[in-house]
Amino acid sequence: MKNRLVTILLGALATGSVYAQNTGVNTKNPKSPLHVDAGKDNNASGDPDAAQQANDFIVTNAGNVGIGTLSPSHKLDLRGKIQIKDGGERAGSILTTDATGLARWISPSVVKPLVNGTFPTTDPGLIVPNGGMAPIDSKISITLSRGKWMVHAGVTFTNGNSTLFQRCYLSSATNALQQTGFNFLGPAGVQTSYGGVLVQGLMDTNPTPLMQFGFVTGSTLIEVTAPSVVIYLLLQNQPVGAYKFNPKTYLENYFFAKPVD
Repeated sequence: MKNRLVTILLGALATGSVYAQNTGVNTKNPKSPLHVDAGKDNNASGDPDAAQQANDFIVTNAGNVGIGTLSPSHKLDLRGKIQIKDGGERAGSILTTDATGLARWISPSVVKPLVNGTFPTTDPGLIVPNGGMAPIDSKISITLSRGKWMVHAGVTFTNGNSTLFQRCYLSSATNALQQTGFNFLGPAGVQTSYGGVLVQGLMDTNPTPLMQFGFVTGSTLIEVTAPSVVIYLLLQNQPVGAYKFNPKTYLENYFFAKPVD
């Protein structure tokens, strides 16, 4: 019984001595509970100089982490350059956080240019509704980087057979309404759309007589949360014959985004 008690006591004392010691990696002169000398250039005694500390990593009794310093004054104290990549880094970007403290790169509006939408380079022909529920791809899109944007759109509709209210939408898909990589910031949230009335009987005689129904226009504020996202302009589906649309030949069409803070 005595031998067992002595063994237990010695084990406890040994454990206590291990916890009381500093642990050094590549150094026999550790200055904190964990001290890594990556350059293997610290002195066997005394404190390393600034050049020697430049390649050291340390964790103090207070739980502070130092890189390039043996006396970190914060939870992370780094001396030297740092590189952070999350896909949003660009020249002139600034590092910011969301409400939870999650850091990310954004480009402030002062360094971001206005972005024009992408229109077809060749005539895709007339786009018409089919009476279904799914929205229709206008063949117009825009690629935006992370940040807040005011997105402006104007769409001309012609040659329909009825008067109705028409909507257009922003989506990250070409055949459904979804917001992957961006959010609407207006009061309507995910229901946000552009709208206008298509009126049967309005005429445009230049260059040739044309029954012109209307012009859907508007602006909406969004925030792109992904490093980059392609956003498509979709048309509300309507009964067959309700309108005709052409993204190439209708000269009034426009689609662009302006960065905002």
